[in-house]
Amino acid sequence: MSTPRVAYVLRAFPRLSETFILQELLALRAQGIPVRVFALERVEGERMHPEAERLLPEVTFITPRERFQWTGPALVPAKQRPFADAGRRIGLELKAWGATHVHAHFAGFPATAAAFAARTAGIPYTFTAHAKDIFKDSLDWKWLNWLGSRAHAVVTVCDYNRRFLRRRMPGARVVRLYNGVDLRRWQPAASANGAANGAAPLVMTAGRFVPKKGFHILVEALGLLRDRGTRFRAILIGDGEDLARVRALARSLRLGGHVRFPGALTQPQVQRVMRQAALVALPCIVEKDGNQDALPTVLLEAAASGVPGVATRVAGVPEIIRDGVTGRVVAPGDAVAFADALADLLQAPRRRARMGVAARKRAESRFDQRRASLTLARLFAETSVSPRLTARLQESHRAHRPAVY
Repeated sequence: MSTPRVAYVLRAFPRLSETFILQELLALRAQGIPVRVFALERVEGERMHPEAERLLPEVTFITPRERFQWTGPALVPAKQRPFADAGRRIGLELKAWGATHVHAHFAGFPATAAAFAARTAGIPYTFTAHAKDIFKDSLDWKWLNWLGSRAHAVVTVCDYNRRFLRRRMPGARVVRLYNGVDLRRWQPAASANGAANGAAPLVMTAGRFVPKKGFHILVEALGLLRDRGTRFRAILIGDGEDLARVRALARSLRLGGHVRFPGALTQPQVQRVMRQAALVALPCIVEKDGNQDALPTVLLEAAASGVPGVATRVAGVPEIIRDGVTGRVVAPGDAVAFADALADLLQAPRRRARMGVAARKRAESRFDQRRASLTLARLFAETSVSPRLTARLQESHRAHRPAVY
């Protein structure tokens, strides 16, 4: 066998917020690896990234059935059985396609489907664990450990997650692989000061408006900056369940002249805003049920774009931002501390510029999408391809490994 043929199992497609999955798929294909995508749900009525729109006709949707007779292992929890059944149906397709490996994004339902697809097709599987799928207190860890212990590997996106999962999944092989960004696409602007033509410096953020992002903390901090007389503009990009609450808070603080909410945007649109930004701000918090962010994509994109980040000490965030070197990291949930960190950099353009250069170097050393895709390809190749191809992937990986920063 000369090359792996990899099937991806996703919870839903196309999701505007899951750019990290989309870019991973495209990067693997750029390595010459055939990738087929299966999704358990089709997202309707949501804006799509141009690449997702082009990929959509190739995606196979296998909808879990509500009513069917379960004939599989009794140990499978009832709520997981529709996804295990969907996985078995995917597995039949994989046999015909000649897949050599199955990979899922997110523990839980997609990992369950991948496990049973792999079982049906007689091939190995892996899955990537992110944040909401491992941090919520209500998760069934007995089942997740079962999935992890039978996987070829459990991939996760930061060292914080790796330590967490090694405690929770003692029988699993846990591999840390940072999400990457396309360093050719996300590049520093020619003049990345965020205050062109005498305008106030631009603070931006992007993400789903959910409680763990802490966008209400950001708005409170911006209100404090306005009251102190600090000059700024702010754009908060995204949509979600918390948007109405955050916008109402901004109105109550009379921030209409300072803050804009353009809604969800595509990657090219986000890039245009990023090129004008002085700072990217993300005050993540840990929710009451334990849910938290792991490795926020917007901070990776900011680093690649040479824009300093101001964020909070949650999960893998300190692995992206070196406090005082590539941005600022403060304690979560403290609007005053966050406002202080923003002010510290808004009033120091030369310091921002130095941090931006350092952030780009850090992105090149840790968050290169091409390097990440080569590592992932090697993982898929371990059980499914010839030593010759494995050696070629290893050689290519070494050629693209930047110096440690």
